[in-house]
Amino acid sequence: MHSRERPNLRNEKSCPLSAAHTRLRQAHDLWHSTVESYPFPDDFVRNLSNLVVTLRQVTFMLQTQKEKIIDFDSWYESGWRPKLKANPLMAWLHNARTKIEHVGDLDLESTASVSVISDWLDGPYAEFEVPPHVGPEEIATNFEAADLPDRVRREGLLRVERRWVSSDLPGQELTDVCAYGYGVLATILAEAHERLGVRMQTFGGESHEHRHKRQLQSGGRLPCMVVTRETRTAHLHLASGNIIEMERESSALEFTPDEIEAFEKHSESMLVDPQTALSFTRDQDPIDVGRQVSSYACRVLAHDGYHWPTALFLDDENRLISITKMHFGDQAEKYLAFRSLADDAERDGATAVIQIGEVWQAFISHDELSPEMRRASERADRTEALQVVVATADGKEGTFVTPFTRDRDDRPVLGATRRGRLSRQINASFLPLKQMWARRKQHDA
Repeated sequence: MHSRERPNLRNEKSCPLSAAHTRLRQAHDLWHSTVESYPFPDDFVRNLSNLVVTLRQVTFMLQTQKEKIIDFDSWYESGWRPKLKANPLMAWLHNARTKIEHVGDLDLESTASVSVISDWLDGPYAEFEVPPHVGPEEIATNFEAADLPDRVRREGLLRVERRWVSSDLPGQELTDVCAYGYGVLATILAEAHERLGVRMQTFGGESHEHRHKRQLQSGGRLPCMVVTRETRTAHLHLASGNIIEMERESSALEFTPDEIEAFEKHSESMLVDPQTALSFTRDQDPIDVGRQVSSYACRVLAHDGYHWPTALFLDDENRLISITKMHFGDQAEKYLAFRSLADDAERDGATAVIQIGEVWQAFISHDELSPEMRRASERADRTEALQVVVATADGKEGTFVTPFTRDRDDRPVLGATRRGRLSRQINASFLPLKQMWARRKQHDA
């Protein structure tokens, strides 16, 4: 969640609420220490306890400086405090701090949730407690799945997610709870800065760069605190028995001089300026943005002879945030890649995703529709196409499909691009992304 920026604010030169903001920065550092100590019970419990106490101190420190803040009582005491009490996660953090300081350690459990991924969304296959020192890879390789259909054994993945939970907050992973709490407190503190006429900025260390760089911090979680599942999850390929390390290349649009030079040479040879082709206006309809991307992607395909599976992430003003190159070798890895797509969008705060890739197509009659039907890639009558899919957090979606053949030199010969709606298969592959947006909307409500 983000505070609404007011006009006529200036960037702070020194923090006017340094005591509270220092606690927030310390909470960020402690959160990472807690995540890193996940496999080590004693370290995890100690770091989590320190993190919970430090989060609670943010509002304590804020209240000691309330005389600085305009209309503090109406803004915080009558506004934010009732919201915090009514929020079950924030209430748990409040009570957990009291228990830690006055009663003792929290009642924690280490569990493993095991799921079989054989589709775009997976349900729990089994859930059980495990010793805290056992990592997800060891659980995955020693887990014996029950009888499974042949297609699942051929294309499926075994997903093992380790979690620390509290007995009085079932179903909630604790580092996620603390990251959520940090986001709420950051939003409160950003609003407090605005009431003093300044924009809150990070201290600099939050960027995890060797050189500290202060950046605008408008509330909510920091990008590094959004996705934690990857650090505590392992995926076992059922057919090969191997642990999958998901490979993807993500760029926050910051390039080295050599990369810029290579990019410019490639663009010059295509006779297309990508900065113009991939620049969009804030009032542009997301579907029109998709059409523009489709036109550029067709040019890339015609020039290079192929188009690597790629995802573009945009914010609510159609600004390009980042680009991710997707890697998957088979259907099982494709299931995982689209889950990772949702994780990347959540991390970057994207409100629109445009996915580009080459696909196989085949006509399927109504009589062939069944869970066991052959995919287009398995059929002799398949054809190729370049597909651009647009999906937004507010429910807008569409596709642009350009069929193509190849000449005797294996060069693409492109047909006419047509706009369409998301097919059942495309819609299914984007379900993890849609669920993430629905979950984020519920949290921000």
